[in-house]
Amino acid sequence: MTRRQSKNQWSGGIAVHHAPPQKFPGEKTTAKVFASIVWYQDGILLIDYLPNVQTINAGYYAYLLVLLKDILKEKHR
Repeated sequence: MTRRQSKNQWSGGIAVHHAPPQKFPGEKTTAKVFASIVWYQDGILLIDYLPNVQTINAGYYAYLLVLLKDILKEKHR
């Protein structure tokens, strides 16, 4: 069985090709939003939205952990 045949076995042997959606000139694309959410049994502890131009790296992750540590100290006084 070739790779193409194994891909098509679930579609009844008919190759299904999906064209990428067309983008029209001047059409705005939607912005992506990444949210970091930390919760436990009593509810949500932290929601932080990543700015569009930033990526998750070690510095950002350390920043989130410091925020979480401060929130946990406040909750469990």
